[in-house]
Amino acid sequence: MSSMTGLLILTQPVRKIIPSLSQTLKAASQHVNKTLYIHLDPLARKRSPELPQRLSLYSRLITTIYSESSSQCRGMDVRVLMAGFKHLADVPQKVSSKVDLVLLDQMREETELMDLKQRYENYLLGNKDKLVFLCKGACSGSEELDDTVAIEDVNAAANKVFESVVVGGTFDHIHAGHKILLAEALLRCSRKFTAGIAEGPLLKNKTLSDLIAPCQDRIEAVKELVIDLDPSLDYHIVEITDPMGPTRWDPDMDMIVVSEETKKGIDFINSARKEGGLKTLEGYIISLVDDKDRKSNEEEEKGPGPKVFNNKDALEKLNSIVWPEIARLAKEQIRDLAGKGHDV
Repeated sequence: MSSMTGLLILTQPVRKIIPSLSQTLKAASQHVNKTLYIHLDPLARKRSPELPQRLSLYSRLITTIYSESSSQCRGMDVRVLMAGFKHLADVPQKVSSKVDLVLLDQMREETELMDLKQRYENYLLGNKDKLVFLCKGACSGSEELDDTVAIEDVNAAANKVFESVVVGGTFDHIHAGHKILLAEALLRCSRKFTAGIAEGPLLKNKTLSDLIAPCQDRIEAVKELVIDLDPSLDYHIVEITDPMGPTRWDPDMDMIVVSEETKKGIDFINSARKEGGLKTLEGYIISLVDDKDRKSNEEEEKGPGPKVFNNKDALEKLNSIVWPEIARLAKEQIRDLAGKGHDV
């Protein structure tokens, strides 16, 4: 299969999508091997709850997509577009990559199918071969997600939208965990989005910090991704060399999104903002998910693990460091043995 980019259209009711996601993503990976964009169609939103519960449900869906994609779509760049989730748009905005295929999660009735073809004509361009049905019959796992599970709140900020949202991190070689953090923040942001990219002293305790990509490369990667996911926001992707970054001085911030690992930072930041006469930030904490293609945090702390070996660029950089050192040590050993009269 040549390099293919696909647009996956989710048409089932939202509560039915999650139980069948693994099957859907696995089927999509048979047709796409580069970038897989995912859009929530109006058909899927017909029975969605009203705000505020809708945000929790959509968070659950987006998190599950990225979590499942790590095992079902290996080597692919999966991107969940905000257009259908956040802006309730019928069709996604123009994306950065040319779409080769439009994938429907299941076969639809003739009238719905005609509407779908018309809706996505800008992607199909009249070519029926560009349209693929991933499930032509009744999909297995079509039970509905239980309401109480679907709309469970993580914390008070889970079902709120704010004008200005901030996140922070290293964002080295972007993976599913990064995408979940960014998506959760984008979903709750209506105007200004700030991302602080760690550099300098913030990297000194990182495992194999020499393998971390240059800060400007990481800034560009995050910027390209978030603009592709939601081009409607005002983006500020900046380098930070202290834990607070612009949260220390920027008055135009409303909410910070963090993971369970960094949630203690919310109190630290708000304490400093109070001292500086700035309003405190609402904190939204996202739960850590089971990324099926990565080892546990404890294992990663012991060594590079999949963070390196599942990433071609990082592995090549590691090789460029390790093999010359091995060659140097081998030469020293040979010289020592030769000096002692050994045959080498």
